[in-house]
Amino acid sequence: MARYYGAWGGANNRYRLVVDINLISQSTSGNTSYIQWIYYAESNLSVRYFDAMFDRELTVNGTKVHDVNNRWNMGSGGLREIARGNRTISHDSDGTKRLYFSGFGNTSTGYSWSFNRTISDSMVLTTIPRASVVSVAYGSRGIGDTQTIYTNWASSSFNHYIYYRYGSGSWINLSKTVGASMTWRVPESLASNVPSGTSGVVSILCYTYSGGVHIGTSTTSFTFTIPNNATFQPSASFTSLNVVSGLNGYFVQGISKINVVSSGSGKYGATISQYRITIDGSNYYGSNITSGAINKSGAVTVTLLVTDSRGFTETKTSSVTYQQYYSPRILGFTASRSPAQTGTDLVVNVNFDIATIADQNAKYYAVLYREIGGSWVTLYSSSAYYTRSTTHTASGVLDANKSYEVKMELRDSYNTTSNPIITTKPIGTVFKLMNFNASGRGIGFGKFSERDGFDFATPPMVNGVEIGGGDSDKIDVTDTRILPASSGASDYVPIPSDMPDKSVYALFTRGLTGGSWRSALILKGWSDVGYATWAITGPATTSADENFYLVSGIGSSWNPQRLIYHSGNLASSNEADVASTLALRTSSADIYARLFRSTYQEQGDISGGIAFRKSTSDNYIRFCNSPTAVMNWIGADKAITASGSNSNGYYVLFADGTQICWHYWTETLYVDNSWGSGYSSDPITRTFARRFTSYPACSVTIVNTTPGSTSWDAKIEVTTSIVKFVALRFSSLNTGMRLMFMAVGRG
Repeated sequence: MARYYGAWGGANNRYRLVVDINLISQSTSGNTSYIQWIYYAESNLSVRYFDAMFDRELTVNGTKVHDVNNRWNMGSGGLREIARGNRTISHDSDGTKRLYFSGFGNTSTGYSWSFNRTISDSMVLTTIPRASVVSVAYGSRGIGDTQTIYTNWASSSFNHYIYYRYGSGSWINLSKTVGASMTWRVPESLASNVPSGTSGVVSILCYTYSGGVHIGTSTTSFTFTIPNNATFQPSASFTSLNVVSGLNGYFVQGISKINVVSSGSGKYGATISQYRITIDGSNYYGSNITSGAINKSGAVTVTLLVTDSRGFTETKTSSVTYQQYYSPRILGFTASRSPAQTGTDLVVNVNFDIATIADQNAKYYAVLYREIGGSWVTLYSSSAYYTRSTTHTASGVLDANKSYEVKMELRDSYNTTSNPIITTKPIGTVFKLMNFNASGRGIGFGKFSERDGFDFATPPMVNGVEIGGGDSDKIDVTDTRILPASSGASDYVPIPSDMPDKSVYALFTRGLTGGSWRSALILKGWSDVGYATWAITGPATTSADENFYLVSGIGSSWNPQRLIYHSGNLASSNEADVASTLALRTSSADIYARLFRSTYQEQGDISGGIAFRKSTSDNYIRFCNSPTAVMNWIGADKAITASGSNSNGYYVLFADGTQICWHYWTETLYVDNSWGSGYSSDPITRTFARRFTSYPACSVTIVNTTPGSTSWDAKIEVTTSIVKFVALRFSSLNTGMRLMFMAVGRG
């Protein structure tokens, strides 16, 4: 019980009013208290003092609970109950309640024992527990981890329903029997809501029940993260690894390619964004790719990397076996007369090697000979050997007076009759110190004369300098596969230090820039000490492009090859989009070429400079990187860069930084405070719709309901975010008025 006393007063300070407030019960579900009130009059005299008409009232919680005016006898001194009753009091939504009450008691005029007392007070009722306020233990939690949900209940008698959802989806029940807390394993299914990200926000909803009655709701949220583990990483697999340009199903070094077909799938809504396949250090992109030719033997690793829309990856590795391959190699080849270089018998020594490719490679070798300028005669041929070192002979097949050449030919599956590996050896006539030709117009030195003119068995020497040698009108082209250092590789190219000083070589190889078989003319002047060797390469087959390349080098390395431009790879003015070409100036000295690649990604900003021309007469391209100049040129300094409205009014922000804020509203003005010779209102404060960066200039307008009838003024104060003003006028006023402010400054 709580008792409240009014002040002593009345005749000779004899009386006061007293109120008792008793809390009987409370309803949690109804959010109400049931109280008893008792209303008293109290006298500090011990004898009866008045018996007269007595008007008394009591108001509890805004309701008049007692209102009587009749003749009433105070009785003897002390408390005398006036009235009592019960009331149901509704609490505020948060369960709190301050209960206000007031009363008065007045006797009729003319009595010397006048009562005339009042009482006014309040009390705070016991707070009624309301809806629990849900919270979580962790602001961020990985999928698969445990999250603790707390109800923070106000009463242990409460029960809670807990739900969750992502975004604006449907609420999903977690439990309908939760007390103080519950634990929850964050489910994998949430990941399906974020197919292209690694985190999201999940909402938690709590319904609070008391005695089966829903008394309130609260929500919270936390961030869930998708872990980069096997549960969420994409799947990846090889569908097939197929040989391209193989030999009877075998992968062949330097020739075969790998066709890789792969597949992948994202998990929980993710999609595959990229397939990357790595073979022999080169990356290929796509689920179905074909590599370049792989120039190695043995196991070749194929790595598949699948990336999904979340950026998660999965890697799979496989391999294929490449069979060693090299072009047929002539390891040794000699041809001579027998006996002792003076007879008519032919002796040929051969030593060769052909790659087996798991016994699938074709194999063939032949030894042929002919008189110079005559037809070839086969000495021996066979398809039985991958490697052989032997001697072939033929008796009496060589004329002592004639010169011959002997040819060794190797073939396999890739070097067929159209492009065999060939080397030749010359066999001269029988030695004669000097021999005159039968025509009388020729002479041979060291051999029989076989033509008019001088015919030398070896290059002549004049003052120690060799003159000519062999066919002085040509340089033989050498297939690099027969060079000892090549090991038969078709892509072998000698390095500068391999070349003898003061030499010129003509080579035939697949190892030069430009693809397919190419020829090279290599010139080396002096030594490798400070002197460069250079080479010019060009096409040797119809499948090669028509480009020529220049390269130089010293010692063990060549510098990068440089493309030589000619009329075949220079673009004309209407071929500006031809790849790997130079743009050609027109007759007006202009260049028409595509300068920008259209497939570049979108750019979120402009940096660097903007290209422009000044006029049609001054049309050189210029660049400007001054944002201010560009804005002035397009008039952007006068443009609106931001505008909007909210509960505080309207705003506009211009490109030069000028900002205007304004607001209209209606409210009742109480202009009744004395101020000099007139009246003022209480201060009125309004917030700008958008903050200024410095104090703005501001005006306030008060719209008269009867224009011209009364003069108004305003006393104004401003900050960067508010305007505060007092309305002024000569006569008092209490009425609804239309008001407006406008502020101008820097935003």
